[in-house]
Amino acid sequence: MWDIAASLHSAPAPNKSRGGSGRCSLRRRAPVQEIGARRNISTIFELKQVSARAARKTAAALTVYAADEKKSEFWALRELDETKTKALGIEIRTNSVKAALIDTSNGSFMSAGAATKLTDLSQKSLEDALQRLVEKFDWKGLVGCSITKAVSRGLGVDTPSFSQMDREVGLILTKMLPKNTVITMIHTEAGGYNELAYGDHQFEGSLVLICTLGRAFGAVLYKDGRRVRNTGINTALACEWEAELEALEKQYPAAFPKTKSGSWGGVPLPAKEGEAGYEAWKALEALVVKYMRDISNYVKPESVLLMPTGTATVQTEVFEALLKEVQAAALTFDVTPKVQLCGMAGGTLVKGAAVGAVIEQRVQEGINEFRKAVDSNVIMLQRLTPLQLRAVFDIFDKNADGMVTSAELADGLKIIGLEVTSEKMEDLLCMGKVDKEDCGAAIDFAHFNLWWQSRIKQGPVTQITSQEEWQDILEESRDKLVVLQVGFTFCRPCNAFAPKYEKLAQEYEESRFVKINGNENRSTISLCRDELAVERTPTFVFFRGGHEVHRHTGTNVDTFNEAMSVALS
Repeated sequence: MWDIAASLHSAPAPNKSRGGSGRCSLRRRAPVQEIGARRNISTIFELKQVSARAARKTAAALTVYAADEKKSEFWALRELDETKTKALGIEIRTNSVKAALIDTSNGSFMSAGAATKLTDLSQKSLEDALQRLVEKFDWKGLVGCSITKAVSRGLGVDTPSFSQMDREVGLILTKMLPKNTVITMIHTEAGGYNELAYGDHQFEGSLVLICTLGRAFGAVLYKDGRRVRNTGINTALACEWEAELEALEKQYPAAFPKTKSGSWGGVPLPAKEGEAGYEAWKALEALVVKYMRDISNYVKPESVLLMPTGTATVQTEVFEALLKEVQAAALTFDVTPKVQLCGMAGGTLVKGAAVGAVIEQRVQEGINEFRKAVDSNVIMLQRLTPLQLRAVFDIFDKNADGMVTSAELADGLKIIGLEVTSEKMEDLLCMGKVDKEDCGAAIDFAHFNLWWQSRIKQGPVTQITSQEEWQDILEESRDKLVVLQVGFTFCRPCNAFAPKYEKLAQEYEESRFVKINGNENRSTISLCRDELAVERTPTFVFFRGGHEVHRHTGTNVDTFNEAMSVALS
């Protein structure tokens, strides 16, 4: 079962006993005040002209790949028009801004990158930096900006929620670059998108957890290569990391490295028993394992990728030792994931910001196209008319030849939130065929329409994505027993129970079976959290005459059948 509280309920109150900043709270600061009228920004310089140390750190970013670089196989980059694969990736930190023009189809740098220093994080200084970088590349297209938590706070947005951080900082950066389309993401997201699109790691399963670890801790979950939003990981589970690491530093000050200027230089180094720093190292190990266990037990990923970030990126020895510790501890997690380590090479976040922007834009454009096709902001899949369905099919048909391939269908349906398993895709391609060898690689609209009407519109389970749909179902089914399954898009027990739920719906055909993902959008969050007060998933809630008559949690079929027997009697 999944504990839904972390995802759908408000963040925990700040822990005042630590005397820290209470990062779990949601508040908004006033932006940093500008001091003086001078431009606190250095001249833009080519990355290849910076110091030898900086050049070594950014060596990967300087590589300009050949035009025939292997194209990414990532689903969101398939079939993209060439004009939509280019983006300016920007990495924003508290003291610098780096940028490069990226061909996201293969992850290549189209020219040498550029950077500028920031002597403060006032909005004026950052706006000057961004505009000068955009002018340097003479770029009027899509811009992806990767930010840190510290940058977000400096701009007045202090929240543990990555989604809210992306949204609110994004509005600020969009005003700074009014001539560009700007998409903003936290460094964890940028690193994750870069790895998923261009990395060479082999992931187990479809649920991948990306964790960045350094002075801050961030976690982002991806399902089938698409970011899962509204998970609550950072709001309720990862939000105390900075306060706990700060407490550790106060307890073992000598074990934490410092830079020449006296600022934070990373986490404690590995030490053996009897050596100086051993207690600090074991305390760090325990802290990392605790966070990885709590988060992994919550979302149950099949693969985990650890990424050092910030100053910690150069602490190779530290993270190799932490990897072994987490891999050993993972054997005791609820579900044992494949845990791997990924170094944050120079240019990673710039590339990640660019490809993340292209992917997020494609998803949003797909949703907007879909809404335009059905002439509604609320997508009700099972209520599409034949005319609306034809418009949707035409969106999937990229080359307008009247045929849609399985890949185009899978990608298009994924964008609008309809997951199609390999079994369902085979059912779609083979519908009406006696021999599977006769199944085609593509289908026309007549075939698609037949499948949609029989499997989706008239299917045994109604999938909904809004409160409006739910209210309509309650109203039109007042004379029936209505069964609602509440899950998460990433809830593995929910997904595993899906075939059984469909069979149960066929067995109890006089009842109405409905399914909703509580983290799908703001409307479903409000319905599941505020109206239904669901705390764990999967939860099954029974209604008759518009009123709740029963609820239970878990995937036990006997329990479900017993509840149905009582409700129907």
